[in-house]
Amino acid sequence: MANLREVANIANVSVSTVHAVMSGKKYVSPLLKKRVENALVQSGYIQEKQQLAVQDLQKEIGLILPGIYSSYFQPLLSGIEDVACKEGYNVILCDSDRKWSLERNLLTRLMDRGVQNIILDSVCSIEDEDEYYETELLPLVRKRGVLIYMLSRPSRSPEIGSFSIDHYKTAYEAVSYLIERGHRKIVHICGDSTFPHSALRIQGYRMALLDHGIGFDERLLLEGNFTPLSGFATMSELMEKGINVDAVFSANDQMAIGAMKAILNAGLRIPEDVAVVGFDDLAVSSIVSPSLTTVHYPIYQMGYGAMRNIVDERMGRPVEKKVELPAKLVVRRSTDASRADDWGLNRW
Repeated sequence: MANLREVANIANVSVSTVHAVMSGKKYVSPLLKKRVENALVQSGYIQEKQQLAVQDLQKEIGLILPGIYSSYFQPLLSGIEDVACKEGYNVILCDSDRKWSLERNLLTRLMDRGVQNIILDSVCSIEDEDEYYETELLPLVRKRGVLIYMLSRPSRSPEIGSFSIDHYKTAYEAVSYLIERGHRKIVHICGDSTFPHSALRIQGYRMALLDHGIGFDERLLLEGNFTPLSGFATMSELMEKGINVDAVFSANDQMAIGAMKAILNAGLRIPEDVAVVGFDDLAVSSIVSPSLTTVHYPIYQMGYGAMRNIVDERMGRPVEKKVELPAKLVVRRSTDASRADDWGLNRW
């Protein structure tokens, strides 16, 4: 049986490069990697089926999501799997349960397995992002050749890809729409304000009020956790305090639907007494009554695009690393009683 030096001589590389290819723990250019893999087979060091096993490992995608129970992720998973299945990639699904410590642990476990491709919807806070990039994410890219794509937040480095939307702009436009319809006491039910996208939506909300001459009332900024129960609980508590409002802008559809239940339980009408706008445009938003006005987030396209980019990069094709997808407001009966229902009965 050949030794590693003989393999290195055939491939015209160093022994350390052969070690790097076999371990998958250091970056090796695709061209050199292919030469080493061919040399391993040619020399008889490994059998062809072992080479295929190595190549299969390189066609694994580590997907880390926070709270996979959420219906938000269903179209995202469909987009990723549509590409992965066609291109022969295997998806390893991991749930960080909205815990940054668990997210980092999952990332380590994927690296120990030799996974070279990561799609990550991170729960890292704004204040920890710089450290996360410099000490953990970028070393994986630079030293081990891992491809990383962030979801829902723009990347802070040109070496790490991202698919997101303009959270500030879409929030600003949604709140402006409510103001233009005559609403002045507008609640914002936000997510965790330490997340970049939550902070940007809060900024969009506040700036829309300011630009329309409406003062910011901190009592109307309610923090939920993206679940229907948190939308219901925060809205119920606000109304129990006797604080009158005429509109709600929620950071996702689940909290918006929870808030709608609280409003209806209080004997108020939607939209005549309180208008409601959500965010994401999940299938359920068109099914609830009244149907929910919401910001359409291209969730399927985000998953599809991130997966497509990884495949294309691995094949040496040029890609746009930092992608901002378009989002738009979809008006339904929760803000305009004259609208007809438009049930979205597909893909849920």
